[in-house]
Amino acid sequence: RMDGYDYTQPQMPQEPAPRTRWHITFNAPGGWRSIEFGIMKPSLNPYCTCREPLHRGPYVIGALAPLVVLGIVPIIASFLVGLPWLLYAGIIMADAAIGDVMIVAKLLAHRTDADDVLLYDHPTEAGSIIFER
Repeated sequence: RMDGYDYTQPQMPQEPAPRTRWHITFNAPGGWRSIEFGIMKPSLNPYCTCREPLHRGPYVIGALAPLVVLGIVPIIASFLVGLPWLLYAGIIMADAAIGDVMIVAKLLAHRTDADDVLLYDHPTEAGSIIFER
């Protein structure tokens, strides 16, 4: 053949391009395996946590996701479709996400000169542990 390719020799498949995991797992290194859902038994409070450290941006997006998905989107949808119960549900969910907003506000107020900052969800308390390098 004229193209110079030897079709008689088996060729190794090329590695696929690395996929970014910037979707609902917010760039967690292990994808869905890094995300844990549960309910705290004493207070029957549901929670979602990431088992691996994240950079600041993905951590903030993940922390504010309940406010946006369960609060703001239903409030906007209630005005579009005219369902008062959806408005009330959105307001209650937005109110329930105020703890997440407080954690993000405290995180964004933290100033550092470190080049590499990782955040790890605290295993027992609300908030995170900040690793700086």
